[in-house]
Amino acid sequence: MAIPTSGALAFSALQTEFGGTNPIGLSEYYAGGGLVPATASGTNGAVPSSGTIAMSKFYGTENVVFMAASGGSTSTSGDYKFHTFTGNGTFSVTTAGNQGFNYIVVAGGGAGPNSGNWQNGAGGGGAGGMIVTTNNSPTTGSFGVTIGGGGAGTSSGNADNGALGASGSNSTFAAGSLTAIGGGRGGVASQSSNLNGASGGSGGGGAAYNQSGQSGGSGTTNQGNAGGNGTWQSGSENRGGGGGGGGKGEAGNTDGNQQGGDGLSWDDGTTYAGGGGGSGFAVGSGTGGDGGGGNSRQGINDNAGSAQSGTANTGGGGGGNSSFGGNQPKVSGSGGSGIVKIRYKYQ
Repeated sequence: MAIPTSGALAFSALQTEFGGTNPIGLSEYYAGGGLVPATASGTNGAVPSSGTIAMSKFYGTENVVFMAASGGSTSTSGDYKFHTFTGNGTFSVTTAGNQGFNYIVVAGGGAGPNSGNWQNGAGGGGAGGMIVTTNNSPTTGSFGVTIGGGGAGTSSGNADNGALGASGSNSTFAAGSLTAIGGGRGGVASQSSNLNGASGGSGGGGAAYNQSGQSGGSGTTNQGNAGGNGTWQSGSENRGGGGGGGGKGEAGNTDGNQQGGDGLSWDDGTTYAGGGGGSGFAVGSGTGGDGGGGNSRQGINDNAGSAQSGTANTGGGGGGNSSFGGNQPKVSGSGGSGIVKIRYKYQ
């Protein structure tokens, strides 16, 4: 409890808030001297670390109580501790303290599709939804964590009928009171199927075929962005990239390089939730967005192959695949799994 901001202030109030032994002397309460935090500041400014000290400087000051918790994989950086969950678990707070904490919840990314034909193509998978909060007030207790898996890619699909991958799964924190929505799977275009990207945390990219462009899926408010639309131009059926946590997926364009939307960087310096790249007609592959988005694949015969999956534990979307022919397996990119991470000052 902080010292009041006005009124009479006795030595005993300092002792109650910051500790210390009798007889009490003000010199015990210099900032940084062991009892009062070096950064202590109240209603009338900072508490001095030496020289003259006035009782009025202590109005509104508060002792620091650090949070103590367990769960997940722990690491430290300077005065901060991180708890990282890459699988289901429990975050347990034994001492709430009076300092705020930050966290990030990222869902699994959506998969790209397999068009089964280099002339068709595929939209990239959408990134998993990303919830970021700062300066939360801690409370003691146990809080469940669920990590969403990335949507599975597919090796199905042929020249006449493309195949869709799966959308990502949700990640939750605090027993589901906070839910990041899985990324939407990318849309596919071929002679008998022409589908929009699915909506999700971030939407999957749309596709296009035979002069008909399809829409990218929509993103979830405050979690992600829409996938890029598929476009058709001058005989080239181009694809949209998957939506990313930080930006909308790029729409289909003439060079076929439909980039997935970039994700966002968090407190640990890592970028999360990049969208998967979309593939284009008879041209190059699209790159995944920063934050774990997978590159798409486009090729024929010896250049055919598999698209890149989203990076695990980033929520990145998988790349679309429009390869055809050759002896290599032709698989669309799966979405990357999600993550939950908590950061707080521990010393």
